[in-house]
Formats: sequence, C-alpha cells, structure tokens
Amino acid sequence: MVLQVKYQSNTVLATDLYNDLLRLHCLQEAKKEEYKNEPNRVVLFNLSGEKLKKYLLDKNMPSIDFFKASRFLDPRQLKNLSHDINIYSNNINELNDAKDEWLLYIEIIKEWNFDNVFNIEAFWLDNKIKIPKLFKIAEWALYFPTNSAECERSISIYNHILSDDRNRMLKETIAQLNFLRFNGNRLSTNMNNHENSDNSQNEDECVLLNELDL
Repeated sequence: MVLQVKYQSNTVLATDLYNDLLRLHCLQEAKKEEYKNEPNRVVLFNLSGEKLKKYLLDKNMPSIDFFKASRFLDPRQLKNLSHDINIYSNNINELNDAKDEWLLYIEIIKEWNFDNVFNIEAFWLDNKIKIPKLFKIAEWALYFPTNSAECERSISIYNHILSDDRNRMLKETIAQLNFLRFNGNRLSTNMNNHENSDNSQNEDECVLLNELDL
C-alpha cells in the first residue's frame, strides 16, 4: 500500500524504482513462505511473483535496464554498487561523454558527509560546477517518468475538455485549454496578487480564466 501511494505521485526519482521493485519481490517471496498453508494466498503471491520476475529478471518492463543503471546518480547507492562506469554507460549513453568526470565523482562521494540529512537534489546542485557533464545527466535522468500517472491525468482532463458538447475544437485550442487546466490555479494566484494593478491586459486575462471555470 505504501508503494502504491508513493507511485501515484509524480515526485518519485528514477533511482528509487528498481530498488523498490526488488524489495517488493523479496517481500512477496517471504510472505509466500509465511502463508504456505493458505492455498488462496499462495496463488496470489505466485501470480504477483511471476509479474515481478518478468519486470526484474526477464526485462519485460520498458526501460528496466535504465532504471537499474540510474542508481549511480544516488551517491548513497553508488557507495555500495560497482564503480565501473561501463556497467552504467551501456544503458545511459550520455555517460560515455562524462568519463573524464567519473573518478572525481567517486572521490566526492568518498569525502561527502552522509551523517547529515541527505538531499539528492542539493547534492547535485552543490557539485554542478565540479562535474557539469554528470550534472546534465542527473538533471534529466533523475526525473525520468517512473509511472503513467501524469498520462492518465492528462487523458482525464482531455476527456473533460473535449466533451460531447465541445467536439469540434482545433487541436491547438485543446492543447491551450489543457495547459490552462493544469496551470490555471497558479496563473490565477499570480494575477490576484496584481489585482490593484492598472495593467488592463492582466485584468482581461483574469476574466478569461474565470470564464473557463478553471
């Protein structure tokens, strides 16, 4: 249940996914042994175990090799993983252009104080100048989508926008309404902060947002 809630958000880092699936696999194997005298539960554990096996071992999950390799971006994990860059560059090609920074990255990890509360984003921002090529990889790879939640939200919003009563809109109009649907509250807040402004354009935009019922 905890993982289910975790992956309903859009804030899960790519470095977490492989380990979470691995822990889930180990947990369900342990539970299968614990409930071995309850046939119905064993059947459920076997079904879930087969699915996880396909993801982790048979590599039937898209990008599973990428998620496994991306763990090098978390210095806490890399301390206990192989330091051979080739293991990771096989699945993240951009690493081939950052090999000159790899040894420095390893040294930074060795010297880093992990006793304090660790923030992976702060770590990379702190080392942006020292290892810029690796930072560029971290900038996109850490936030590689780990689930389809955002896609499902978008589809739901599109279904609301493109209703039976409004089925002849241009795709550009739909895209703009979708943008407003996602960002309308933020835009409204910004505009309300300037409600005393004499800028008539801002006032017109506020009216437009209210008319769209965002």
